[in-house]
Amino acid sequence: VICIPLNLLLLSNNSNAIFILVHFGYYFILESLSGQTLGKMVTDTEVVNLDNTKPNVGKIFIRSILRLIPIDGYTYLFGQDQGGHDIMSRTRLRKVDNKIKLL
Repeated sequence: VICIPLNLLLLSNNSNAIFILVHFGYYFILESLSGQTLGKMVTDTEVVNLDNTKPNVGKIFIRSILRLIPIDGYTYLFGQDQGGHDIMSRTRLRKVDNKIKLL
C-alpha cells in the first residue's frame, strides 16, 4: 500500500529498494517505539527479550533485518512458536493485558 505511491511519487524503477526500506522501516520504527506493530496491537502481543524485558534498539534492528531474509516466513512451518527472526535475535512475543486501550 505504501510502496506503490512511493514508486509513482519518486518515479522510481527500483521498487525492490523501496520495498526493502519500507518493510524494514515499518517494523524497526514501530517495534522500537512501542514494541508493537499494527498487527501486534490487534492481537494484543508485543516483542520482548527471552527474559520478558523490553529489547533495546540494537535487538530490534537485528530482528528487522532478519525479517528481510526470504525464507524467514517458512520457519513457522516446522511447528515453531517463534519465527527465524525471533530465534536468531533472541526475542519472542508475549500477550499484553490491554484492558484499557488508549488511542
